[in-house]
Amino acid sequence: MSSFAIPLLRIALAITICGSVLVQLIALPIYIGEVVAQHPEASTLATPYRWVVTLGIACIQVSLVAIWALLNKVQKQEIFSRKALPWVDTFIWATTTTVFW
Repeated sequence: MSSFAIPLLRIALAITICGSVLVQLIALPIYIGEVVAQHPEASTLATPYRWVVTLGIACIQVSLVAIWALLNKVQKQEIFSRKALPWVDTFIWATTTTVFW
């Protein structure tokens, strides 16, 4: 991988992680508040919905951190070493959890 691509991928990952944190902390509570205001009968579902979506986004964030670690392995030419396998497993588990959540 070229030395130009790795910093660009890191920037993209950082932006994605920051965006997902903003969604968790700002956009999701606002959205849930608007839905509860429009449909008061759904107010009992607000807290479970918030937890499910927050945990789903957390799984995505774990996947992004694993990708970041694997990108470091690519830069050091260690991507096919045994040291990379825990990060691959973390990525697989977090992605699978997100998909089946």
